[in-house]
Amino acid sequence: MKTIVIGATGATGKSLLPLLATSSEVESIDCFGRRHPDFTHQKLNSHQIDFSQPDDWRDEVQDDCLPAWEQP
Repeated sequence: MKTIVIGATGATGKSLLPLLATSSEVESIDCFGRRHPDFTHQKLNSHQIDFSQPDDWRDEVQDDCLPAWEQP
C-alpha cells in the first residue's frame, strides 16, 4: 500500500511515520509538511510545502484518492 501523510511534522505525523515505516503492508510513504521530518527511512519521500499554496503541491498528490480536492 502507498500512503500519504499531510502534516508529517506535527504531533500525529511524528507518531505515525515510524508506525507506517515498520509496517510490512506499506511500500511507500509520501509525507508533506512545513519542514522535512527528523525521521528518515527508505520508504519515506519527504515534501516540504506551503499549505497556504495548494496549487504548488497539488500535482504531488494528484494520483492519490482525495476526492474532496478534485478541481471543478
